[in-house]
Amino acid sequence: MRCGVFFRSRRIAIARELSFHERQIIALLVLLLALIGLASIIGAIFPASRLPVASNTLKNPPGMVDRLVMFDTAEGFAAGTHLRTQLQSGSVPGVRLVDGAAKSFPRNGVWTSPELMSEFPFTELLPSWNVQTPPETGIAVEVRVRDRRRQEWSPWLYCGSWGRIAPATQRTISFRRGIVNVDNLVLDRPADAIQARVTFQSFTLDPASSPLLRRLSFCYSGIVRSEAEREKLAPHAALSATWARDLPVPFRTQKDAPPAISPEICSPTSVSMVMSFW
Repeated sequence: MRCGVFFRSRRIAIARELSFHERQIIALLVLLLALIGLASIIGAIFPASRLPVASNTLKNPPGMVDRLVMFDTAEGFAAGTHLRTQLQSGSVPGVRLVDGAAKSFPRNGVWTSPELMSEFPFTELLPSWNVQTPPETGIAVEVRVRDRRRQEWSPWLYCGSWGRIAPATQRTISFRRGIVNVDNLVLDRPADAIQARVTFQSFTLDPASSPLLRRLSFCYSGIVRSEAEREKLAPHAALSATWARDLPVPFRTQKDAPPAISPEICSPTSVSMVMSFW
Protein backbone atom coordinates (compact mmCIF):
# COMPACT_ATOMS: atom_id res chain seq x y z
CA MET A 1 0.00 0.00 0.00
CA ARG A 2 2.70 2.44 0.95
CA CYS A 3 4.70 1.29 -2.07
CA GLY A 4 1.78 2.05 -4.42
CA VAL A 5 1.26 5.47 -2.90
CA PHE A 6 4.98 6.19 -3.21
CA PHE A 7 5.15 5.33 -6.92
CA ARG A 8 1.91 7.21 -7.65
CA SER A 9 3.35 10.27 -5.91
CA ARG A 10 6.57 10.01 -7.95
CA ARG A 11 4.57 9.85 -11.20
CA ILE A 12 2.67 13.03 -10.22
CA ALA A 13 5.92 14.78 -9.31
CA ILE A 14 7.56 13.78 -12.61
CA ALA A 15 4.52 14.97 -14.55
CA ARG A 16 4.69 18.29 -12.76
CA GLU A 17 8.44 18.56 -13.46
CA LEU A 18 7.96 17.89 -17.19
CA SER A 19 5.19 20.44 -17.36
CA PHE A 20 7.49 23.03 -15.79
CA HIS A 21 10.22 22.30 -18.39
CA GLU A 22 7.69 22.57 -21.19
CA ARG A 23 6.66 25.97 -19.90
CA GLN A 24 10.33 27.02 -19.89
CA ILE A 25 10.78 25.86 -23.50
CA ILE A 26 7.65 27.71 -24.63
CA ALA A 27 8.80 30.87 -22.83
CA LEU A 28 12.22 30.64 -24.52
CA LEU A 29 10.62 30.16 -27.95
CA VAL A 30 8.37 33.17 -27.43
CA LEU A 31 11.38 35.25 -26.31
CA LEU A 32 13.39 34.11 -29.36
CA LEU A 33 10.57 35.04 -31.76
CA ALA A 34 10.23 38.42 -30.06
CA LEU A 35 13.97 39.05 -30.44
CA ILE A 36 13.86 38.09 -34.14
CA GLY A 37 10.95 40.48 -34.69
CA LEU A 38 12.73 43.26 -32.84
CA ALA A 39 15.90 42.68 -34.88
CA SER A 40 13.89 42.89 -38.12
CA ILE A 41 12.33 46.19 -37.05
CA ILE A 42 15.72 47.63 -36.03
CA GLY A 43 17.25 46.39 -39.30
CA ALA A 44 14.53 48.11 -41.30
CA ILE A 45 14.97 51.41 -39.43
CA PHE A 46 18.78 51.31 -39.15
CA PRO A 47 20.21 49.22 -42.04
CA ALA A 48 23.60 47.64 -41.46
CA SER A 49 26.39 49.84 -42.78
CA ARG A 50 28.20 46.84 -44.24
CA LEU A 51 25.36 46.15 -46.68
CA PRO A 52 25.72 47.72 -50.13
CA VAL A 53 23.98 51.06 -50.45
CA ALA A 54 22.56 51.07 -46.94
CA SER A 55 22.43 54.83 -46.57
CA ASN A 56 22.71 56.29 -50.08
CA THR A 57 19.24 56.36 -51.61
CA LEU A 58 19.91 58.77 -54.51
CA LYS A 59 17.81 61.58 -53.04
CA ASN A 60 20.28 64.32 -54.08
CA PRO A 61 20.76 65.71 -50.55
CA PRO A 62 21.73 69.34 -49.90
CA GLY A 63 25.31 70.22 -50.77
CA MET A 64 25.58 67.74 -53.66
CA VAL A 65 28.07 68.73 -56.39
CA ASP A 66 28.51 67.05 -59.78
CA ARG A 67 31.54 66.86 -62.03
CA LEU A 68 31.84 65.57 -65.62
CA VAL A 69 35.16 64.34 -67.03
CA MET A 70 35.85 62.80 -70.45
CA PHE A 71 38.45 60.82 -72.33
CA ASP A 72 37.96 61.80 -75.98
CA THR A 73 41.32 63.06 -77.21
CA ALA A 74 44.41 61.28 -78.51
CA GLU A 75 46.34 62.56 -75.49
CA GLY A 76 43.71 61.27 -73.08
CA PHE A 77 43.56 57.80 -74.63
CA ALA A 78 47.36 57.64 -74.84
CA ALA A 79 47.54 58.14 -71.06
CA GLY A 80 45.90 54.75 -70.55
CA THR A 81 47.42 51.29 -70.98
CA HIS A 82 46.82 49.03 -73.99
CA LEU A 83 46.53 45.27 -74.20
CA ARG A 84 46.03 44.25 -77.85
CA THR A 85 44.50 47.67 -78.50
CA GLN A 86 45.85 50.79 -80.20
CA LEU A 87 45.03 54.44 -80.82
CA GLN A 88 42.81 55.14 -83.81
CA SER A 89 44.74 56.92 -86.51
CA GLY A 90 43.17 59.75 -88.49
CA SER A 91 41.00 62.73 -87.64
CA VAL A 92 38.74 60.88 -85.18
CA PRO A 93 40.66 59.88 -82.04
CA GLY A 94 39.73 56.66 -80.32
CA VAL A 95 40.82 53.16 -79.32
CA ARG A 96 40.40 49.97 -81.35
CA LEU A 97 41.66 46.40 -81.45
CA VAL A 98 45.11 45.76 -82.88
CA ASP A 99 44.84 44.52 -86.46
CA GLY A 100 46.27 41.13 -87.25
CA ALA A 101 45.57 37.43 -87.04
CA ALA A 102 43.53 36.36 -84.05
CA LYS A 103 45.30 34.15 -81.51
CA SER A 104 42.06 33.53 -79.65
CA PHE A 105 38.35 33.65 -80.44
CA PRO A 106 36.72 36.03 -80.18
CA ARG A 107 39.53 38.51 -80.72
CA ASN A 108 39.76 40.69 -77.66
CA GLY A 109 41.76 43.51 -76.17
CA VAL A 110 41.62 45.84 -73.18
CA TRP A 111 42.17 49.55 -72.70
CA THR A 112 42.58 50.69 -69.07
CA SER A 113 42.30 54.35 -68.22
CA PRO A 114 44.78 56.09 -65.94
CA GLU A 115 43.76 56.52 -62.32
CA LEU A 116 41.70 59.69 -62.15
CA MET A 117 41.73 61.69 -58.90
CA SER A 118 38.40 63.35 -58.15
CA GLU A 119 38.19 67.03 -57.22
CA PHE A 120 36.07 66.16 -54.18
CA PRO A 121 34.93 62.94 -52.44
CA PHE A 122 32.02 61.31 -54.26
CA THR A 123 29.38 58.68 -53.48
CA GLU A 124 27.81 58.31 -56.94
CA LEU A 125 29.41 57.54 -60.29
CA LEU A 126 27.76 57.29 -63.70
CA PRO A 127 29.98 56.16 -66.61
CA SER A 128 28.93 56.51 -70.24
CA TRP A 129 30.57 55.85 -73.58
CA ASN A 130 30.39 56.66 -77.28
CA VAL A 131 31.33 53.69 -79.45
CA GLN A 132 31.05 52.36 -82.98
CA THR A 133 30.38 48.63 -83.08
CA PRO A 134 30.35 47.03 -86.54
CA PRO A 135 28.39 43.76 -86.81
CA GLU A 136 29.71 40.98 -84.58
CA THR A 137 31.77 43.34 -82.37
CA GLY A 138 31.19 44.93 -78.98
CA ILE A 139 32.64 46.46 -75.84
CA ALA A 140 32.14 45.99 -72.09
CA VAL A 141 32.89 48.65 -69.46
CA GLU A 142 34.00 48.16 -65.87
CA VAL A 143 35.01 50.69 -63.23
CA ARG A 144 36.68 50.63 -59.86
CA VAL A 145 36.91 53.33 -57.18
CA ARG A 146 39.27 54.04 -54.28
CA ASP A 147 37.96 54.43 -50.75
CA ARG A 148 38.97 57.88 -49.50
CA ARG A 149 39.60 56.83 -45.89
CA ARG A 150 41.30 53.45 -46.32
CA GLN A 151 42.84 54.12 -49.75
CA GLU A 152 41.68 50.66 -50.87
CA TRP A 153 40.45 49.98 -54.39
CA SER A 154 37.14 48.26 -54.98
CA PRO A 155 36.94 45.22 -57.27
CA TRP A 156 36.25 45.84 -60.94
CA LEU A 157 32.51 46.47 -61.22
CA TYR A 158 30.57 45.72 -64.41
CA CYS A 159 28.62 48.76 -65.70
CA GLY A 160 27.33 47.54 -69.06
CA SER A 161 28.15 46.58 -72.64
CA TRP A 162 27.28 47.50 -76.19
CA GLY A 163 27.24 45.32 -79.29
CA ARG A 164 28.09 41.64 -79.17
CA ILE A 165 30.00 40.43 -76.11
CA ALA A 166 30.78 36.85 -75.10
CA PRO A 167 28.66 35.70 -72.12
CA ALA A 168 30.52 36.14 -68.86
CA THR A 169 30.63 33.37 -66.28
CA GLN A 170 30.63 35.97 -63.53
CA ARG A 171 30.18 39.73 -63.39
CA THR A 172 30.74 41.68 -60.21
CA ILE A 173 28.20 44.46 -59.63
CA SER A 174 28.51 44.97 -55.88
CA PHE A 175 30.89 44.85 -52.94
CA ARG A 176 30.51 45.60 -49.25
CA ARG A 177 30.58 49.38 -49.71
CA GLY A 178 28.57 49.87 -52.90
CA ILE A 179 26.51 48.51 -55.76
CA VAL A 180 25.90 49.24 -59.44
CA ASN A 181 22.22 50.01 -59.98
CA VAL A 182 21.95 49.08 -63.68
CA ASP A 183 24.77 51.47 -64.69
CA ASN A 184 25.01 53.91 -61.76
CA LEU A 185 27.46 53.11 -58.97
CA VAL A 186 26.32 54.24 -55.50
CA LEU A 187 28.59 54.03 -52.46
CA ASP A 188 28.10 53.98 -48.71
CA ARG A 189 31.45 55.69 -48.14
CA PRO A 190 33.08 58.44 -50.21
CA ALA A 191 35.71 57.60 -52.81
CA ASP A 192 38.43 59.86 -54.20
CA ALA A 193 39.68 58.12 -57.37
CA ILE A 194 38.26 56.37 -60.43
CA GLN A 195 39.62 53.96 -63.03
CA ALA A 196 37.90 52.34 -66.01
CA ARG A 197 38.60 49.16 -67.97
CA VAL A 198 37.12 48.70 -71.45
CA THR A 199 37.14 45.26 -73.08
CA PHE A 200 36.94 45.07 -76.90
CA GLN A 201 35.71 41.95 -78.71
CA SER A 202 35.32 40.94 -82.34
CA PHE A 203 33.71 37.71 -83.55
CA THR A 204 34.53 38.24 -87.24
CA LEU A 205 37.27 36.65 -89.32
CA ASP A 206 38.19 40.06 -90.73
CA PRO A 207 41.28 41.14 -88.74
CA ALA A 208 40.44 44.80 -89.37
CA SER A 209 36.93 44.58 -87.94
CA SER A 210 36.93 46.19 -84.51
CA PRO A 211 34.76 48.27 -82.20
CA LEU A 212 35.91 51.86 -81.79
CA LEU A 213 35.81 53.69 -78.46
CA ARG A 214 35.43 57.39 -79.29
CA ARG A 215 34.67 58.77 -75.83
CA LEU A 216 34.52 57.58 -72.25
CA SER A 217 32.85 59.86 -69.68
CA PHE A 218 32.39 59.89 -65.93
CA CYS A 219 29.87 61.94 -64.00
CA TYR A 220 30.58 61.74 -60.28
CA SER A 221 28.65 63.37 -57.44
CA GLY A 222 29.34 63.99 -53.77
CA ILE A 223 28.40 66.24 -50.87
CA VAL A 224 30.63 69.28 -50.33
CA ARG A 225 29.93 70.79 -46.91
CA SER A 226 31.63 74.15 -47.43
CA GLU A 227 29.42 76.66 -49.23
CA ALA A 228 32.47 78.59 -50.46
CA GLU A 229 33.99 75.40 -51.84
CA ARG A 230 30.70 74.48 -53.52
CA GLU A 231 30.56 77.89 -55.16
CA LYS A 232 34.09 77.40 -56.44
CA LEU A 233 33.34 73.92 -57.80
CA ALA A 234 29.87 74.67 -59.17
CA PRO A 235 29.29 78.40 -59.66
CA HIS A 236 25.73 79.48 -60.37
CA ALA A 237 25.03 79.99 -64.05
CA ALA A 238 23.71 83.39 -65.03
CA LEU A 239 20.54 82.77 -67.04
CA SER A 240 18.44 85.41 -68.75
CA ALA A 241 14.72 85.56 -68.12
CA THR A 242 14.02 84.37 -71.67
CA TRP A 243 16.23 81.29 -71.46
CA ALA A 244 13.80 78.92 -69.75
CA ARG A 245 11.28 77.21 -72.02
CA ASP A 246 9.13 74.11 -72.20
CA LEU A 247 9.79 71.84 -75.17
CA PRO A 248 6.86 69.54 -76.06
CA VAL A 249 8.97 66.39 -76.42
CA PRO A 250 6.50 63.48 -76.67
CA PHE A 251 6.53 60.96 -73.85
CA ARG A 252 7.32 57.33 -74.57
CA THR A 253 7.78 54.39 -72.24
CA GLN A 254 10.17 51.53 -72.84
CA LYS A 255 8.05 49.26 -70.64
CA ASP A 256 5.60 48.64 -73.50
CA ALA A 257 8.29 46.63 -75.29
CA PRO A 258 8.59 42.85 -74.83
CA PRO A 259 9.98 41.96 -71.37
CA ALA A 260 13.12 40.45 -72.87
CA ILE A 261 14.30 43.85 -74.17
CA SER A 262 12.38 46.48 -72.19
CA PRO A 263 15.11 46.91 -69.52
CA GLU A 264 17.74 47.41 -72.24
CA ILE A 265 16.28 50.08 -74.55
CA CYS A 266 16.44 53.32 -72.54
CA SER A 267 18.81 54.91 -75.08
CA PRO A 268 16.80 54.13 -78.25
CA THR A 269 13.59 55.12 -76.46
CA SER A 270 15.04 58.52 -75.54
CA VAL A 271 16.47 59.02 -79.03
CA SER A 272 13.12 58.18 -80.61
CA MET A 273 11.43 60.83 -78.41
CA VAL A 274 13.89 63.49 -79.60
CA MET A 275 13.54 62.38 -83.23
CA SER A 276 9.76 62.53 -82.94
CA PHE A 277 9.99 66.08 -81.55
CA TRP A 278 12.09 67.18 -84.52
